[in-house]
Amino acid sequence: MNKVNVAVALAFGLLLAPGLASASRWSAEGFPTEVNLNGIVAVTSDQAWVVGDAGLILKRDGSGWHEAEDLPQGLDQWNLRAVDVAGNDIWIVGEKREEPSKHIGIILKGTNGGEAWKTIYPDLPLETPPTPFYDIHVPGDGSGWIAAGHGLVLQTTDGGGSWRAYDVSSFSDHFQSVWAQDVDNAWTCSDNSGGVVHTTDGGASWHPNQPFPVPEGEYRLPDLMSTPQFSRAIAALWASGFDNAYVALSEGRVGETTDRGENWSVYTIAPRGVWFRDVWSKGEHAWAVGTSGEIRYFRSGGQFWGKEGGDADYHLNDVEMLDDLSGYGWAVGTNGTILRRLPMSSPRIDCVENFSPPFAEIVWDINPESPVDSFQLLKSFENEHGEPFDYVAAFDFIDGLGRYAYTDFHEYGGPNSYYYWVRTFYSDGDSELAGPLAVPARGFVVPEFPPSPADLSAVRTPHGVLLTWGPIGPYAYRVYRSEIASGPYAYIGETRQSYYVDEEVDEKATYFYLLRSAGAELTSPDSPLASIGPQSD
Repeated sequence: MNKVNVAVALAFGLLLAPGLASASRWSAEGFPTEVNLNGIVAVTSDQAWVVGDAGLILKRDGSGWHEAEDLPQGLDQWNLRAVDVAGNDIWIVGEKREEPSKHIGIILKGTNGGEAWKTIYPDLPLETPPTPFYDIHVPGDGSGWIAAGHGLVLQTTDGGGSWRAYDVSSFSDHFQSVWAQDVDNAWTCSDNSGGVVHTTDGGASWHPNQPFPVPEGEYRLPDLMSTPQFSRAIAALWASGFDNAYVALSEGRVGETTDRGENWSVYTIAPRGVWFRDVWSKGEHAWAVGTSGEIRYFRSGGQFWGKEGGDADYHLNDVEMLDDLSGYGWAVGTNGTILRRLPMSSPRIDCVENFSPPFAEIVWDINPESPVDSFQLLKSFENEHGEPFDYVAAFDFIDGLGRYAYTDFHEYGGPNSYYYWVRTFYSDGDSELAGPLAVPARGFVVPEFPPSPADLSAVRTPHGVLLTWGPIGPYAYRVYRSEIASGPYAYIGETRQSYYVDEEVDEKATYFYLLRSAGAELTSPDSPLASIGPQSD
């Protein structure tokens, strides 16, 4: 999803990705275009959609990047700003790039994974001038939200069949970014008033948050705009649950709220010449991208941001991560820039089953040349999405060792499913999570003890002491003997018949016997005793 309005083509080509260190998790992906790319949405770890100027729509699948097909005619007259995906539907918004009707907004909907496309022109209030559409967010519940020019925010509640325009111009005349949790709750931010507003009743009312200070005068983006622009204090917004949100700001800053916008913390995380253009966050993780290829990342709070890219000859307009756990992500920008983020080292984790006793042996492989410090093995109960995690064990990285294993006892094989993750900690302080590895419920039931044999009797015969008992099922019978009733009893033999002859006996001795039934895993309690005295003359 894109949150900025940039329509400047730069006169250089991107062959490599300057500004990315050789050990960076980000790498350039080539597609033969110099068009500015404005928005991206991740579908899977290797599938994504990108939109750009001049009606460009790119799709990445297993075979790489290629242009979308069967698009509406004349799409090259439009600059496409943002893209989002809900199920098999692709949603795109933008604006007309030339007269006539310059800046009029457009909505594109691709169905069945982009096999068919249609153009939507929503009804706007009467006498509304041509209105650009800057951003779209489709939460997946049938609703959709669009940030637009002239103080408008659009909403659909029926999958795009109809759209309603809300006039929020009392707060700002241009809304640059939108994020929605569902049909009722949404955030939007303005590009030049320094404000954020939100709704909790489906757009019926809007509430301003604490405004950000707007620097006085005009603000020129270095090497990007040929004419001065009014200061754009906020370029983008992304929420992580409705109480928590982040905004990308000018002058190397990002803003964070944890109380639904009542209070904001503003952090300077890059040089003042950096203008952050987009931010993405979820859980404990967030990424911000901006001018000069700046990429910043944090985990567990917004104050300390690490640098993953910068000092480049391109500008990044949008960032989208697949999720907050895997480390996969994308960023796009000027002059056809596409960057892909991969986990530096993705452990492959497997489970080795064993049922006696029940346990899960977790095995993971990793590149032994990765700059790794340590690992954590985590698990969650009946929650494939992870958090909250239960800590299992920690391991130091051993130089040259590529396979690690841990046996988790007493959990596997029961009526509940478990999910395992391996968190890898790197030498630069970063970490990534691989998983989940599902250890499914197997309906393990503790075996029942077999019944004890009954009716045990003993008689002397010319061949020894004959023991007999009543048969009780498909069990083996283990025979024990002692010369005193209180024991101890020694094992003397086993049979699957309902009798046993003890041949090693003394005619003058007294013996006591007991039996135990033996199942596949357990044996029964002791049977009642049987005894035999010395042989009579």
